[in-house]
Amino acid sequence: WVLAHTKPDDVVLSSNELSFAWSALTGRKTLVTRRAQNDAFLDMDVRNRDAALILYGHDEALRRDRLKKWGVRYVLWTFDWVPSEFRGDAAGNVLSVDPMLYFPSAEADSEMSRAGVAVLPVHSWVDPAMRFPEIPQFDYEVIGPANYESREHPWRLELDRYLSHAWSYEVDGHRVAELYRVAVP
Repeated sequence: WVLAHTKPDDVVLSSNELSFAWSALTGRKTLVTRRAQNDAFLDMDVRNRDAALILYGHDEALRRDRLKKWGVRYVLWTFDWVPSEFRGDAAGNVLSVDPMLYFPSAEADSEMSRAGVAVLPVHSWVDPAMRFPEIPQFDYEVIGPANYESREHPWRLELDRYLSHAWSYEVDGHRVAELYRVAVP
């Protein structure tokens, strides 16, 4: 469906892991992706903050501006969105998998706070696949799970005004993936 109905330069917005898979499977562009594999080539801090402002912020002018700035044409949701960013352990703790993150700055933190995006200060490894004692850890801000509306609809309801159904996939009558077309007036 993607190859038949989208253009090579169309940009999708999703979680890091889903975006990474989207790009690998379709060759299409993404706003965010696995940070460790792209940080040397792209300013992932800006991309992650802007994605968070689009998905989770309450500032409608910022949302519209960032959608236009990045040329976001689609939002991809699958049942893996939330577990690709956070999961729980047996004790009920929330564990980071591969959430959007950025290195803190007063200006960035203030912008996120004004827009109502919940962030969590963390000192840990940046790459979720490279968590070993010999690898340095850093202070950074994680776009937290408190931003989710629900597992089936993680972004703010306000984003829906720009979305229309483009494609979906079901397994045994349950929706497991959905692609939304983005139109910004």
